[in-house]
Amino acid sequence: MIFVISIAIIAIYFSHHFYWKRRNLPPGPTPWPLVGNFLQVFNPPPGYVAFKNWTRKYGDVYTFWVGSTPYICINSYEKIKETFGKDGETYAAKKLQEFQEDFRGGKNLGIIEANGEMWRIHRRFALMNLRDFGLGKDLMQERILIEVEDIFDNFDNCLEEVDITFAFYKAVANVTNQLLFGYRFEGERNADFEKHKKIMDFQNESFKNPLVFMQFFVPVIGNFLPNHNVKKIFGSLKNEFHSYYNEQIERHRKEIDFDSEENSDYCEAYLKEQKKREALGDFESFSNLQLTNSCMDLLFAGLVTTETTISWALAYLLHNPEVEENIHEELDRVIGGEKLITTADKNDLPYMNAFITETQRCANIFPMNTFHETTRDTVIDGWHVKAGTGVIAQISMVMLDEKIFPDPEKFDPMRHIDDNGKFKKIDEMIQFSIGKRQCLGEGLARMELLLFISNFLNRYKIKVETLPSIDKSEDAHRRNLPPGPTPWPLVGNSLSMFYPPPGYVAFNRWTKKYGDIYTFWMAGTPYIFINTYEKLRETFVKDGDIYVAKKPQQFQDEFRGGSFGVIESNGEMWRTHRRFALMNLRDFGLGKDLMQEKILIEVEDIFKTFDARVGSGEEVDIPLRFYFGVGNVINQATLGYRFEGENNKEFLRLKGLIDFQNTAFGDPLILIQFFVPALGKVLPNKSIQRLLEIFKTDFYQFFNEQIEKHRKTIDFDSEENGDYCEAYLKEQRKREAEGDFESFSNKQLSNVILDIWFAGLVTTTTTISWALGYILHNPEVERRINEELDRVIGSERLITTADKNDLPYMHAFITETQRCANIIPINTFHETTRDTVINGWPVKAGTGVIAQISTVMMDEKVFPDPENFDPTRHIDKETGKFKKIDEMIQFSIGKRQCLGEGLARMELFLFISNFLNRYKMNVKKLPEMDKTKEAAVGPRAFKGFLKRRQN
Repeated sequence: MIFVISIAIIAIYFSHHFYWKRRNLPPGPTPWPLVGNFLQVFNPPPGYVAFKNWTRKYGDVYTFWVGSTPYICINSYEKIKETFGKDGETYAAKKLQEFQEDFRGGKNLGIIEANGEMWRIHRRFALMNLRDFGLGKDLMQERILIEVEDIFDNFDNCLEEVDITFAFYKAVANVTNQLLFGYRFEGERNADFEKHKKIMDFQNESFKNPLVFMQFFVPVIGNFLPNHNVKKIFGSLKNEFHSYYNEQIERHRKEIDFDSEENSDYCEAYLKEQKKREALGDFESFSNLQLTNSCMDLLFAGLVTTETTISWALAYLLHNPEVEENIHEELDRVIGGEKLITTADKNDLPYMNAFITETQRCANIFPMNTFHETTRDTVIDGWHVKAGTGVIAQISMVMLDEKIFPDPEKFDPMRHIDDNGKFKKIDEMIQFSIGKRQCLGEGLARMELLLFISNFLNRYKIKVETLPSIDKSEDAHRRNLPPGPTPWPLVGNSLSMFYPPPGYVAFNRWTKKYGDIYTFWMAGTPYIFINTYEKLRETFVKDGDIYVAKKPQQFQDEFRGGSFGVIESNGEMWRTHRRFALMNLRDFGLGKDLMQEKILIEVEDIFKTFDARVGSGEEVDIPLRFYFGVGNVINQATLGYRFEGENNKEFLRLKGLIDFQNTAFGDPLILIQFFVPALGKVLPNKSIQRLLEIFKTDFYQFFNEQIEKHRKTIDFDSEENGDYCEAYLKEQRKREAEGDFESFSNKQLSNVILDIWFAGLVTTTTTISWALGYILHNPEVERRINEELDRVIGSERLITTADKNDLPYMHAFITETQRCANIIPINTFHETTRDTVINGWPVKAGTGVIAQISTVMMDEKVFPDPENFDPTRHIDKETGKFKKIDEMIQFSIGKRQCLGEGLARMELFLFISNFLNRYKMNVKKLPEMDKTKEAAVGPRAFKGFLKRRQN
């Protein structure tokens, strides 16, 4: 019965979703539950391709779903003119969005998003006053040309690379701010510009993030994204913007002569109108909140669109040298010098006019136009449409209409020139929209574009090291990053990486497609992948300080309780503790005979266990016994004792925690949350936060018990230290006596010991298990190892590091194991500490960077047939000696290179060589070596029978 009811509910849901709610709307792409057509729009971003495909499939009018709200998209000039042009009142209203109300501080505020009488009053008031301040007159031209000359002053005196687009940004901001508040950003007022730009930059960076942008269409998703919630971001922006504009307004209010009939700017005119209306008892229509919102609208509309279009114009120029030649030919012929170009020259510069217009058409900076709604019932293309239905005049599709603009993707100013060589007006060029909501700053924008672009190109020629990207299939956030695979909303490239797992195939494929450097997205965060040894040396080695920082991860802070440890910490904390760890681990024998003695004690202990099972007919868990051996080595270095007798219980407890962690984090649903933490919100039984809370409690309880036990037994007066923990606690007491209670805290000690344990135990034991797996799968390799051991060692004596140079094939076998096991598919997350350039791409401080070691070790130019396990690639063919290959960077590279490398190399050599000298393995079933069957690369698990080789 329950099954039947469930089927009925599902049937009803799908019937409603795919038919009933769509039956009275124009046909269009099938919406997905919850997100509507959002994901389809951004495949690829920013939407042109999807909208063009739908226009071809469904015609000039179709329905597009934003979340669960339908919008009728009108995609041809004729249909837009029929509706927004001839029946403007029906389409004049804006479709109100929840986030706009939150941001503006109320309903129906500003000019862009207001409706009804409030919109009509303030649009009319803005148009009237902007005209009075010179919009379209000589006064405005004078103001723009002042900014042109200011740009010239800055550029003429600069001998270095300049940020050209920034200069135009400030110039356009100056023009707009004079209209609004009557002053330029100069002198002391530069502080206002810096403050405003900082807010704008924060807004731009926030809304370029796909996780944030998606919530404009599907607000409910924000409930699962606490760190990217659009409401929180809007709350922050609202406070910043409103505070900024309120300061400007109140400063103005104090300076205004309310008795004067002259107004110098929009704010002054508004405040006088406000006072006049308040005297008549109207305290609502011209409120302070409305002024704040109107100023924001005018500045956004006037600044962002114009500055963006100028930047695209310069980019198209750089990509089209023949266009630049045509422009310069016209300028030289018509202007003939460096005199300032004015609007009076416009008709004599048809190619310049055509270039700017074609820039607007091709840049097409709004893939989707603003959301309108019908004010009354109407008919669109034969479909009866109710009042309040969402409608979009899809301007971007008109400007890509191949019937009007043949080969529309091509940048061709000549399409705007007639047979007489004059500028040709094309009706379909509606870049400033159409109807009653047509851009009120159109006249100003046209004047700015002509005067800024023509004067700049008349005076200068641009040269760049790397051409700016004009590929709009990369969204705005990607345009200034190296090309890479297209990220999906919410998850980025994380899912693509696991096709197949654990990532090698995808990374190699992307390296072949995009080259040595490409951008990979972890959810909404970009990481620049560096995939070749040469590029890694250029960056992480030669310029190491720029790449030394780790990119903070949310789950790490939650697990560690802050920025602690030696693997994930940064700055002075990292430098202090890496130096302290290296110094003390060396004192405890790292790389010396003392450490070798400790490892060989574990080798002999392993032999006792295995010898007792030889000939017994009983299978042995071979990798497990190495786990104990390596664990003992590390615990002696950190806490000063082996796990034996009663202490064995402690090891089994710690192993249980690590095994649980390996099993849990091997689950793809958990692993992917490292890249997309937000998924944990919708996976209640698979949340990484819950698992980390368990580990945090259990691990720290274990290590804190060890530390406190140590503290009670230490002789603080002795200068000798038996282990790392003792050295740390003595340094802690010394610093606390000097008033420093932070740098050597208990929490930091717990985290450092945890780091040493994990880095030293898991990687080494995993590599040993893979080595044994490769032996079992490659009997010819085993035969050659045995031949070398018999020839060089010739007995069951313990092999030491002194034998290493005489065992080149053994050395080569271990090195090839590390290359092929390649146990870390994606390296740790770094970030740049300051602005830099990577492979010609300017990269800002704080950008994620990954030294992709796994791809280097699979580079077929260095390692031919890289999938083949072949130790002889590390043997010099002429001398038979071990050959060092620079690209073997299995312990990473740069300032974060593994601090336990010396210990790891010694353990691998002594454990593996002594084991293979003494025993031969036989197994019923070969261990699995196919890494595509697992989400992460773990140790090889198998059991086998052992036989002494020398008997």
